[in-house]
Formats: sequence, structure tokens, C-alpha cells
Amino acid sequence: MFVSYAKNCAHTDRDIDIALVSPDFEYIAYDILLKILLKIARHIDTAIEPVALTEDEINNPQLGSVAVDIAKEGRRLFTL
Repeated sequence: MFVSYAKNCAHTDRDIDIALVSPDFEYIAYDILLKILLKIARHIDTAIEPVALTEDEINNPQLGSVAVDIAKEGRRLFTL
């Protein structure tokens, strides 16, 4: 989780930002990956906003990317 929920300042009307990190994402076109993740997320909660990142993107975030915020302030919820 990142942004408001990770900072413990979330409100009921806010979305839930969840970053998913996988080396497998490197091999899937981002637009297709996002469609899949959004479809899954909508079955759980319509407030979930998934962000897909590769391990390289989270370990070496480019300045100005959402990965910078996630690397700094995100909270790891689960690891395989």
C-alpha cells in the first residue's frame, strides 16, 4: 500500500493504492496487465487502484515516477 493508507491518513472516500511487484510483469504489455489487475481489483473493492511494477522499477525507481513514492513510503503487505 502507498500514499494515504500507508501514511495512516486515509479517508473513507479515498481510493486504495496497491502496488504489485513481480519479475513476471516485465513480459506482459502494461495496458493488458493493467486491465487484468483492474478486473481482479473490481471484484474485491471498487476503491482499489492497482499499480504494476517490475522488481527493477521498485529497486531502481526513476525520478518522478510513482515507484519513488512507493519505495520511500509504501508499506509491504505480502511477499512470496
